[in-house]
Amino acid sequence: MKLKIKNKRVTIIYSIIFLIVAIICLISNYFISHTLSWSLIVLYSLLLCYLITIPALILPKKRKIICSLISLTIFIIPYFLILSCLLHNFNILKIGSLSSIITLLYLWGTYLIYKKYHTENLKGAAFELLLTASFSFTINLSISLLLSTNTFNYSNILCIIVLLIFSIACFIYDKKMK
Repeated sequence: MKLKIKNKRVTIIYSIIFLIVAIICLISNYFISHTLSWSLIVLYSLLLCYLITIPALILPKKRKIICSLISLTIFIIPYFLILSCLLHNFNILKIGSLSSIITLLYLWGTYLIYKKYHTENLKGAAFELLLTASFSFTINLSISLLLSTNTFNYSNILCIIVLLIFSIACFIYDKKMK
């Protein structure tokens, strides 16, 4: 697959910017504390960001989103594992993994809804609103159970109800349009 010259330049500039930021962080951290501590977190976060976004720069138009989603799916759990090791806090792995798995399901669901219903705007919107309501409920419930605290409040419940009402309205209006 041959890249356009413009994409090559943009990719090179993009990569150089990431490299400059990484070097500045390493130098700053070393000269401030004479060791590498927080800069390792920044470096690893930059690497994750780079691995997720670089497919959008180098791949053909039709493959950008799917490849970035695949990259995020592959690298997000290892990211939380290494981050929890660097910070010596395995709650980061537990909470990060749980929330990222739920979020990945939501993102993949959104992608699949778009692929299936991109020509049927109302039906696609109805399914997306339904998915968003279930995502909101699931993430709040999961975090509440994991942290043994109540993250639900009236605004969360109201948001879910409004999303469901709009979803039903889109389904009804879509049926009437046919």
